[in-house]
Amino acid sequence: MNTPFRNPRTTPIALALIGFLLPLIAANCSRSSSSSDTTPDLPKRLAVATVYPLSDIVQQVAGTAFDVKWLCENGQDPRDLKLSPEQKLLAHRADLIVTSGFREPWAGENLDDNERASRLFLLDATYTGRTVMFEHAALWLDFQIVKELAEDIRERATVWDTKHETLYRANADVVIKSLDDLDADYRRRLAPFNGRAFVSLRPLWGQLAGRYGLREIAPVNATPQSLTDADVRILKEAAKEANTDLLAVDPTLLPGIQRELQLRTNLRLLPLDPLGSSAPDGRSSYLKLMQYNLDQLENGLK
Repeated sequence: MNTPFRNPRTTPIALALIGFLLPLIAANCSRSSSSSDTTPDLPKRLAVATVYPLSDIVQQVAGTAFDVKWLCENGQDPRDLKLSPEQKLLAHRADLIVTSGFREPWAGENLDDNERASRLFLLDATYTGRTVMFEHAALWLDFQIVKELAEDIRERATVWDTKHETLYRANADVVIKSLDDLDADYRRRLAPFNGRAFVSLRPLWGQLAGRYGLREIAPVNATPQSLTDADVRILKEAAKEANTDLLAVDPTLLPGIQRELQLRTNLRLLPLDPLGSSAPDGRSSYLKLMQYNLDQLENGLK
């Protein structure tokens, strides 16, 4: 009797192997098919802001879609910014440049009209920025202007990456809600001091002060290190005329310089911070920075 031929692939062991492998093959085919239908993540866009607080707002709205850098370091005033070769290269490569509102000709250097429209965000060209009466004011400390920035970043991010429109909108809504809440705190807590003034060594705080019924008096334009005896006399006279004993200073000034400034002017120092810091234990977000300034203003004006 002849034994019929048996295909080795149909042995019980082979059948078991086939039964084990088929689901894995099917799953792998399914993954390959679905991945081919998914749009790959887009490369990050490069955003460059003049000052750190603005870079924080861009990052909060755009999230990981943007690689965000800033130019002013260690308390550097953007009016004194001179770009290094590395910073010039960074600005040249940037998909988006967010300026501080001070005159920054480097930002639009070598850009045609179309590139300026697509790559620049000028705080002084916003709807609110165009209404500012102060020539030297830190526009990034105005909540309304920053809300306009958040909306613009949302729109730009959505154009570049329509797939995540919902995410960008949700991020912008959170930022704007937080700004509105803090703006309300400013109005409530500073209302008792309406009309009060403080002096400063260099005009910077006019827009923020004016929003909440306060006045910045900036009769000189000097740093603590360059303050002359004539400047000190002018400061004292301006403070007396404005009926204030407060002098706004950068809180990062060395303690020795602060003591000398206080002795020379006979004014109480009001530490106000326009720039914040990326250090995690410091005023490392726009909201932390603005909360700090509110606390300082309220405590100093009491």
